[in-house]
Amino acid sequence: QYKADAKNDMCRVVSGEIELQFETGMPQVANLEDKSEQLQESWAPYHAGLTAHEAGHQKIFRRLGQELSRAFSRVGEVACNDLSDKLERVADRVSMRIQQMSEDYDVETNHGGFTTPSLQGRPE
Repeated sequence: QYKADAKNDMCRVVSGEIELQFETGMPQVANLEDKSEQLQESWAPYHAGLTAHEAGHQKIFRRLGQELSRAFSRVGEVACNDLSDKLERVADRVSMRIQQMSEDYDVETNHGGFTTPSLQGRPE
């Protein structure tokens, strides 16, 4: 959400609030205590590594809020009836850049494989 100042049919963003919510689906193993010892021993380090990797994605996406706020404030004055479209285009560009950063992070980390210990045994 943003607030705009209007003067002579020209508008500029004067303040805004960006709210991001993260929901990360993490794998679970039902009845872990009934699984192989190998799986039980490897599950906690695997899950911790995966959690740390996903936190990296969240850090990248938190930048989205910061960058959107800065980008909106740099829009300057535009015709009031064009402001919404202009902000949407700006948001799309910033979002695409952040999405690319997240994809690059997956490539650089091998989707977390470089820092996440291997899971041993089968959850079945």
